[in-house]
Amino acid sequence: MSDERRERFLRLERHFLELEALDSEARAAALGRLERSEPDLFPELHDLLNIGGTEIVADLGARSRESLAPDRTDSGAELAEGRYRLLRPIGEGGMGRVWEAEQTAPVKRKVAIKVLSGHGEGRAATGRFEAERQALATMEHPHIAQVFDAGTSDDGSPFFAMELVEGAEPITRYCRRRDLGLEQSLRLFLQVCDAVEHAHRKRVIHRDLKPSNVLVSDATGKPVVKVIDFGIAKPLEEQLLGEAGATRVGELVGTPEYMSPEQASLGAIDIDTRSDVYTLGLLLFELVVGERPLDSRSLRQLPFDEWCRRIREDELPRPSAVLRRTTQAGTASTGWTWRRVQGDLDRIVGKAVAKDREQRYGSASDLAEDIERMLRHEPVHAMPPSTGYRFAKFVRRNRVPVAATTFLMLGLILGLTVALVAFRRARAAEAEARANLANLESSEQFLIDLFEGASPDESLGDDPPASELLARGIERLENLDERPRV
Repeated sequence: MSDERRERFLRLERHFLELEALDSEARAAALGRLERSEPDLFPELHDLLNIGGTEIVADLGARSRESLAPDRTDSGAELAEGRYRLLRPIGEGGMGRVWEAEQTAPVKRKVAIKVLSGHGEGRAATGRFEAERQALATMEHPHIAQVFDAGTSDDGSPFFAMELVEGAEPITRYCRRRDLGLEQSLRLFLQVCDAVEHAHRKRVIHRDLKPSNVLVSDATGKPVVKVIDFGIAKPLEEQLLGEAGATRVGELVGTPEYMSPEQASLGAIDIDTRSDVYTLGLLLFELVVGERPLDSRSLRQLPFDEWCRRIREDELPRPSAVLRRTTQAGTASTGWTWRRVQGDLDRIVGKAVAKDREQRYGSASDLAEDIERMLRHEPVHAMPPSTGYRFAKFVRRNRVPVAATTFLMLGLILGLTVALVAFRRARAAEAEARANLANLESSEQFLIDLFEGASPDESLGDDPPASELLARGIERLENLDERPRV
């Protein structure tokens, strides 16, 4: 960055921080003074402060711009030959103002009208506005705000009419206010991934995904996500934009707290769909933890080069670690325990927000698939799982069958054990019976042999005296020392 560019940005940063700290009345007075004293910075300061200081589309190169023209569209004014009647402003960004409006022809309905504001005029701003209009026109998805019409107002300001998301609020606020459970919140996030994947299939990168651009409405009875504001979207092919849509060297496009590392680079760098995957990871982090991984106030107080470096290089904390710390401090903003987040969800967020985009999920649908696998208690792809991890997931996924099988196996093991013990006892009893029978037979044979000696055939006709029979018996008993029972 040249010294001139750096000095210009430091001036812009200093004035912005001073203005942001003032109340609305004092800020308006200070802006009036700056319009005269800093005419080259005034348009950017006006853009930043009009959107609450949350978005930066800052050209760090020298450029001149005319002082802001007053807004030319008042409430009650009509556009496009009376087809639309503007009712009230509902939002404003760096390029245009969004109005709630009433369409009177050819159908009657409430719509949102985005008009390129006076301070958004210029070749680049007009190119981006037209790019948003064309990008939205190519997409038809239930979770992306639909474009109905486009045209030019009587004073030449381009506008387009789109779906009005009534009663909508940012996804993080919606989940927090209704105290949704973790699974319910993740189901809403899956709708966001589906919408972003559709945009990517249409060859459009959003580049500014954040809670205020991801709205949820339950006007129909069930919560429905709507992704809005493709104002700084980038086609993967630049045909829609031409030179006006290209991100130039020295230009940052996006919201600092939700920038990918590629977006925080001052050099010309290719931005692809994985930039949106990174931002989806940041959104998922905030949805789960209840706070941003990068604190807005501390980030914006850093010098420009430093906060760019932090976005590019500093590793983000694990969601479970932040939840554990805030729970212990009594400041947790969600009702989910860190133990529920630890493990799979930590891995999923970590893979989505990897600084090296080669290590991220390849698409929004890949990220959604891993969340669905986690909800089904299947192994996720965020980290190569071990055998033990896969087995634990199998058990969690099939609790009833595994429990029934376990009880059955325990019953079989117990039955087999009892049968084996009984069998061994039977074998021992049989062996003992056989031994007793053998001893009995041996004793019987001993007596038979002893008294056979008294027969005439054995004693040559003489009757042997009892003493001789006893002497013979003792001699034979000495030969039975190894069989004491006999």
